[in-house]
Amino acid sequence: MRRELTEEVEPAPPVTFWRYFEHYFRVRGEERKVANHTFVGKLPLPLAEMRLYEGQRLGAFSAHEIDALPIAYGLEIIFKAFFETYEHRTGDNL
Repeated sequence: MRRELTEEVEPAPPVTFWRYFEHYFRVRGEERKVANHTFVGKLPLPLAEMRLYEGQRLGAFSAHEIDALPIAYGLEIIFKAFFETYEHRTGDNL
Protein backbone atom coordinates (compact mmCIF):
# COMPACT_ATOMS: atom_id res chain seq x y z
CA MET A 1 0.00 0.00 0.00
CA ARG A 2 2.76 2.46 0.93
CA ARG A 3 4.64 1.83 -2.34
CA GLU A 4 1.47 2.35 -4.41
CA LEU A 5 0.69 5.61 -2.64
CA THR A 6 4.27 6.83 -3.11
CA GLU A 7 3.94 6.21 -6.85
CA GLU A 8 0.84 8.43 -6.89
CA VAL A 9 1.56 11.32 -4.51
CA GLU A 10 4.27 12.67 -2.27
CA PRO A 11 4.46 12.72 0.62
CA ALA A 12 2.36 9.57 0.84
CA PRO A 13 -0.19 9.91 3.66
CA PRO A 14 -0.28 7.32 6.43
CA VAL A 15 -3.39 5.17 6.04
CA THR A 16 -5.26 2.60 8.10
CA PHE A 17 -7.75 -0.04 7.06
CA TRP A 18 -11.29 1.29 7.27
CA ARG A 19 -13.84 -1.12 5.77
CA TYR A 20 -14.38 -4.02 3.45
CA PHE A 21 -17.05 -3.56 0.79
CA GLU A 22 -18.43 -6.28 -1.41
CA HIS A 23 -20.96 -5.49 -4.11
CA TYR A 24 -22.13 -6.46 -7.58
CA PHE A 25 -22.45 -4.44 -10.78
CA ARG A 26 -23.16 -5.21 -14.43
CA VAL A 27 -20.65 -4.88 -17.28
CA ARG A 28 -21.83 -5.66 -20.81
CA GLY A 29 -24.80 -7.51 -19.34
CA GLU A 30 -22.67 -9.70 -17.09
CA GLU A 31 -22.86 -9.40 -13.30
CA ARG A 32 -19.47 -8.93 -11.62
CA LYS A 33 -18.60 -9.23 -7.96
CA VAL A 34 -16.27 -6.54 -6.64
CA ALA A 35 -14.36 -6.81 -3.37
CA ASN A 36 -12.89 -3.55 -2.04
CA HIS A 37 -10.56 -3.16 0.93
CA THR A 38 -10.72 0.56 1.71
CA PHE A 39 -8.29 2.66 3.69
CA VAL A 40 -8.49 6.17 5.12
CA GLY A 41 -5.87 8.69 6.09
CA LYS A 42 -5.16 12.35 6.46
CA LEU A 43 -2.91 14.28 4.08
CA PRO A 44 0.36 15.31 5.77
CA LEU A 45 0.37 18.65 3.90
CA PRO A 46 -2.27 21.02 2.52
CA LEU A 47 -3.62 19.71 -0.80
CA ALA A 48 -1.91 22.50 -2.77
CA GLU A 49 1.50 21.38 -1.44
CA MET A 50 1.10 17.70 -2.39
CA ARG A 51 3.02 16.49 -5.45
CA LEU A 52 1.03 14.42 -7.96
CA TYR A 53 2.98 11.84 -9.97
CA GLU A 54 0.22 9.74 -11.53
CA GLY A 55 -3.39 10.56 -12.21
CA GLN A 56 -5.04 13.65 -13.64
CA ARG A 57 -5.29 15.96 -10.66
CA LEU A 58 -5.83 16.16 -6.91
CA GLY A 59 -9.00 17.56 -5.43
CA ALA A 60 -11.10 17.77 -2.30
CA PHE A 61 -14.83 17.22 -2.61
CA SER A 62 -17.86 17.53 -0.38
CA ALA A 63 -20.50 14.80 -0.20
CA HIS A 64 -22.75 16.92 -2.43
CA GLU A 65 -20.00 17.31 -5.04
CA ILE A 66 -19.24 13.57 -4.99
CA ASP A 67 -22.93 12.84 -5.65
CA ALA A 68 -22.69 14.82 -8.89
CA LEU A 69 -19.62 12.92 -10.19
CA PRO A 70 -19.85 9.78 -12.31
CA ILE A 71 -18.23 7.01 -10.25
CA ALA A 72 -17.29 3.80 -12.09
CA TYR A 73 -18.26 0.26 -11.18
CA GLY A 74 -20.85 1.18 -8.57
CA LEU A 75 -18.16 2.41 -6.18
CA GLU A 76 -20.27 5.37 -5.07
CA ILE A 77 -21.32 3.15 -2.15
CA ILE A 78 -17.84 3.65 -0.68
CA PHE A 79 -18.07 7.44 -0.86
CA LYS A 80 -21.58 7.46 0.59
CA ALA A 81 -20.47 5.28 3.51
CA PHE A 82 -17.42 7.48 4.07
CA PHE A 83 -19.47 10.67 4.28
CA GLU A 84 -22.06 9.01 6.51
CA THR A 85 -19.22 8.11 8.86
CA TYR A 86 -17.00 11.21 8.70
CA GLU A 87 -18.86 14.22 7.28
CA HIS A 88 -19.86 15.61 10.67
CA ARG A 89 -16.32 15.33 12.04
CA THR A 90 -13.52 17.87 11.92
CA GLY A 91 -9.89 17.97 12.96
CA ASP A 92 -8.02 14.73 13.58
CA ASN A 93 -11.02 12.41 13.76
CA LEU A 94 -10.09 10.24 10.78
